[in-house]
Amino acid sequence: MTCALIAMTDPLRSAGFKAFVQSTDVGLECVLVATKAELARKLAKMPNVALAAIDLDFAETGVYDIISSTAQRQPGVHLLVLDSQPGTDRAYRALRSGARGVLTHRMTSEEIREAILKVSAGRRYIPVEVAAALVERIGENDDGPRHVHLTNRELEILQLFGRGKRLVDIAQTLAISVKTASTYRSKLLVKLDVANTAGLVHYALSYQLAGPN
Repeated sequence: MTCALIAMTDPLRSAGFKAFVQSTDVGLECVLVATKAELARKLAKMPNVALAAIDLDFAETGVYDIISSTAQRQPGVHLLVLDSQPGTDRAYRALRSGARGVLTHRMTSEEIREAILKVSAGRRYIPVEVAAALVERIGENDDGPRHVHLTNRELEILQLFGRGKRLVDIAQTLAISVKTASTYRSKLLVKLDVANTAGLVHYALSYQLAGPN
């Protein structure tokens, strides 16, 4: 039987989304996961996943890389993300990484069911307010925040700097060399037009990119 992976940061969110899936006629068995690492393992080992609902509030970095790699390697897995924060930066990055739909905290029950049905069928679902903001962003071209144009890995490292991590900590967290981490730091300094690591930390905190520790 095909299934829906539900990766949420809170048990209540998981239970709520499971109830929504079961209230539709998509016929998917729900499998709940609580961490980003568990989500990655399930996606790699379960060949019958048709829908993956992913909470963008995960404290761990790298959720966009999971979205991107899944979209590229497993096109049969349709990705639906939950963005509970105001603004569209996270939704924009998730869609750019390969998500087919976005849920927000403002959506009605009927809209959530519609999103599940459409994304499960391989179609897109973007809420009106998100779509309007994305159109406005396209019209602005390069006038938006500089971090919007970072790669997923660059954003990941910026988030870690925002949490007060040192280069050696970042290298260990991401399983890369300190030299590679330093190279990413240099790229961030140029792309964000800041002078030093303190500037990176300030930038991450100013745009609320660091998230919980």
